[in-house]
Amino acid sequence: MHAYAQKVAVLEAVVQRMVLESAGATAEYIEEQAKATSFKLRLTEYAAPGTADGKRVVGLPAHRDTSFLAVLTQNDIDGVEVECGRGEGGIWARPALSPGSFLVFAGDTFKVLTNGRVFNPQHRVVMSGDKTRYSSILFSSPKDDVIVHAIEETVDSEHPAVYRPF
Repeated sequence: MHAYAQKVAVLEAVVQRMVLESAGATAEYIEEQAKATSFKLRLTEYAAPGTADGKRVVGLPAHRDTSFLAVLTQNDIDGVEVECGRGEGGIWARPALSPGSFLVFAGDTFKVLTNGRVFNPQHRVVMSGDKTRYSSILFSSPKDDVIVHAIEETVDSEHPAVYRPF
């Protein structure tokens, strides 16, 4: 599991770097951000609801992650749904994940880091059928002693800081 988590952390670092570069962050900032990041791997099991009639059961209620990023992979049983649009009560879509693919969610902390330029979607797990769903999620978060604030390059007279440092 440790070797797997290390490989997924490399993917997370690439995604984080790409997004931060697009927001205008310097190479030095991105390097410091990487040093200030900790990881947690969560393995999940959602028991099959046994609904042969196609009825869907909520396995995990709608929520937003608090992390920087969450990198999710699953077995061949879909279940993740993402709310489309930026308002509550939107349309829920189920991304079609091919085997071996990853789904990356931005969390609340990453939204703050980018001064709201990266949206953190609400998502949930909805199950049906008679097969158990397994997934792994690698969460990246700031280390305990890190103060999170918007990247300087995302704040200017047209885009004032939206969030207070925490």
